[in-house]
Amino acid sequence: MGDDSVSRFFKQKFAVLSAALLHFNFPVDILTILSYINGVMIKFRAYIDTSVIGGCFDDEFAEYSNLLFDEFKDGKKIAVVSNITLRELKLAPENVKMKLKEIPGKQVEYVSLTEEAEELAQIYIQSGVVTSKHLLDAEHIAIATVERVDILLSWNFKHIVNIHRIKGFNSINMKEGYQLLEIRTPREVIENERKKI
Repeated sequence: MGDDSVSRFFKQKFAVLSAALLHFNFPVDILTILSYINGVMIKFRAYIDTSVIGGCFDDEFAEYSNLLFDEFKDGKKIAVVSNITLRELKLAPENVKMKLKEIPGKQVEYVSLTEEAEELAQIYIQSGVVTSKHLLDAEHIAIATVERVDILLSWNFKHIVNIHRIKGFNSINMKEGYQLLEIRTPREVIENERKKI
């Protein structure tokens, strides 16, 4: 097994373990400790949808969205942003569009809706997890799943951060051979990290 294969193997195992630890509310500092593999820090990859970016300017969500952005800017986490999110941002107010540009380029990972992710999103819809009216929400989940991110963060309580939807998405993920996707709000992640202080 070559160096790249070993690195990929450990990253995949870490992603599964990270999701399990967050699922059972382990403090995030444990994830930080576990992320040191062969002396190399593997940064936490957090997929963010448009609600997290727009949340920076919403009275209800601004505190935790901005704290999350501070962590991206400080290099503590990698923001995973899809072409779906970028497309949605084109319709957003100018301040929301500009917010993403505050994160240094090396702290952002851009991903796209692949054919594999499109197929998975359709399975979510066909299985009744969400309706076709909410295809974009299904695509966000599918991209994050296919890209094996550590967590998906959103303020969309109706169609994404919803216990019934989460169970539905992950039921399909397991049937289709994917790992479980941890889905949380920025507040949950930030508050878990504050517990270690």
